[in-house]
Amino acid sequence: MHIEEYINDPSKSKQDNLITHDFYLGKLNAIIEREKKLPTVAIYYEKDDIWFHVKVPDEEMTGFYYDVVLVFHPNSKLEVEAGDILGYDVHFFSNDPGFIFKFCYEFNQNKLLVEPLKTRLNSKALNIPANQTNPNHELRYPKTIYFAYLTLEKMNLFKKPTIKAYRVQKLNRSVFVASIPNDTYIYNKRQTRTKTVKNINRAVTRITKPFNDIRSAVSNTKIVGGTKTAKSSGHSKTANSITGVKKTKRK
Repeated sequence: MHIEEYINDPSKSKQDNLITHDFYLGKLNAIIEREKKLPTVAIYYEKDDIWFHVKVPDEEMTGFYYDVVLVFHPNSKLEVEAGDILGYDVHFFSNDPGFIFKFCYEFNQNKLLVEPLKTRLNSKALNIPANQTNPNHELRYPKTIYFAYLTLEKMNLFKKPTIKAYRVQKLNRSVFVASIPNDTYIYNKRQTRTKTVKNINRAVTRITKPFNDIRSAVSNTKIVGGTKTAKSSGHSKTANSITGVKKTKRK
């Protein structure tokens, strides 16, 4: 499968695929604005294969990244001599829990995973269908993989002259595979980070609540004759408002 064959769902119209593209592009642009930078990309070569390692930020959590790898492999001399890699076969990897729990099994069944990186994925995700999270056995779209594709598109890295101008390294496969955190490590790390953020938010709430209460109380007072008095939502009667008292003349 070529990259554009994957991105452009053949069961959808060209317009629908464009809408999907713009939808994910909007999400990626929001992430880039939050992170103040593009996702980082490292490029490796192994014979005629090209490996892209993209550090894709979490959509919600600042400073938390997933490892997404796209490997492009040519099947003919004509493809090797082409000016781009759009005709190359592509394989994918992501240690994003969203990919693991929903798409990993389907990618494995369809031989779309980066084979050497399957050791970084747990056996259940690889071999047990995700019937609850992916009952329709969909291949499209894990967010992190789509974000990686859009990053390469933004950087014009499907063109070979741009790739050659980039700092491309020769792949040491064993070292590279060992450098990629496995999916369980990433999942546990994210769970810990989520709990930490929640605990911080609770602590901030406990600290700021008394000050917020004071601020609220102050805002519910008014100044009368230089003296602060509590605002009243009701109406009270005074002696001047009492009626029904008859005045009599003194004899």
